[in-house]
Amino acid sequence: MGPKLDAVTAEMQHQAVLGIVLPSSLLEKSITIIDGTVQPSPVQNGLVTSFVSRMDDVKSLDAKRKSQLQSEAVSAVKDQVYPAYARMRDALIALRPAAAKQSAGVNRLPDGTAFYNLMLRQQTTSNYTAEQLHALGLSEVARITREMQAILDAQGYEARHRSPRVSSSCRRIRSITCLTPPRDARSF
Repeated sequence: MGPKLDAVTAEMQHQAVLGIVLPSSLLEKSITIIDGTVQPSPVQNGLVTSFVSRMDDVKSLDAKRKSQLQSEAVSAVKDQVYPAYARMRDALIALRPAAAKQSAGVNRLPDGTAFYNLMLRQQTTSNYTAEQLHALGLSEVARITREMQAILDAQGYEARHRSPRVSSSCRRIRSITCLTPPRDARSF
């Protein structure tokens, strides 16, 4: 597994030369995952413990062979996997400055906007560009908000501070004015 991790690290470094770097949030999450993976001793690593538990299901393996295979697995994790993870972690840390300069969207990638528009055409029934879809979304939110406000106005609700009745909705929909019922409706 060590050589496979090194191949992933080499590809990540190659992609970085081309301007393709993980966004900071994913880069930091990757480092955290690596740290958690290499934190236990090799004998307690999930790769080894899983291997050992699966060996218990193989009735034809005697105790001596199981012990030998477990020792080999521990050595492989200690001598190959953990060092490969350390190299990957170092490579990720080296990419922090480049990752900090980017957004998380595909528009950060070379030809990212064209790729995004292609995905929109392939994954939707629309020929709209991202900008057109965004503008449509904004206009629909405005239209629906006006319709909601008209209904609430007709019912006598007034735009004010949050009430317990709608506070949970307001937490989920931060951009909509929170409403309280009119004074004469509060007794219901």
